[in-house]
Amino acid sequence: MMLFGGLWLSAISWRLYGPSSSINAGIGKKCEFHKTDSSPCQKRHLCYNGLMKLFSLQVKCPFCGKEFRGQVLSEYHVQRYDLDFKPVFENGESLLKYFIWFCPACHYAGYDNRFSYEKNHVELDPGTMEKIAQLEKKHPATLPYKFYRAGEIGALMGESGVSLMDYYLKAYWSAKEMKKKGWIRKSSKRLLELAELLYQEAHESEELFIALYLSGLISYEKGDTDEAAFHFSRMMRMKMIPTQYEKQLKFALDFLKGHKNEG
Repeated sequence: MMLFGGLWLSAISWRLYGPSSSINAGIGKKCEFHKTDSSPCQKRHLCYNGLMKLFSLQVKCPFCGKEFRGQVLSEYHVQRYDLDFKPVFENGESLLKYFIWFCPACHYAGYDNRFSYEKNHVELDPGTMEKIAQLEKKHPATLPYKFYRAGEIGALMGESGVSLMDYYLKAYWSAKEMKKKGWIRKSSKRLLELAELLYQEAHESEELFIALYLSGLISYEKGDTDEAAFHFSRMMRMKMIPTQYEKQLKFALDFLKGHKNEG
């Protein structure tokens, strides 16, 4: 679903936290059947599960026409954010699975704006459909694969920059969470490539700051300290550095200080 809103920041219009307003508008009352049942409701009602609210609605895939239930997380609570900006939800719940729609038939994937539901109608042009059909399907369809495939589809649909980084970052988060080394490598490689493109094409911005920081952090997590220092140094040379990322700034500065002393 459309998730973002304060993590990579609204300036990038990522969609990390909560579905789009078009879906949220006019949500029904609490489902009486699910007062104590945490399974998704099959009607357009809110379902309460501890500290989160979940509802589902009928979705149609614009690629193959299959209909399925799309789940929407409309309320959640975040305790903190990791160094890679991944949200840590209260009670340790893993909620990333609710942040993507994935057609089980054809593996078309993305946020709600890529699917047909209620008054939102989506049609794909034949050229785009032909390109999507050539993408290799993976089985089983793990969560990192779903986000990664959404990124691949986005590229074929003309998306670029932070719009694609959104998908690959979530693929990276879920791959680390599931300890899927292959998907960690694939998603981190795409993140580094997209961050470099952003550096070459963009002026100084909050988006560029975060892209360079993520490049440094990913390199650090891979054990490539020289590469991490290179990216963090480029980040720190920016004239306008966002101050709201205190935790990430401290990590980068401490790393650079230690790396300099080692050198």
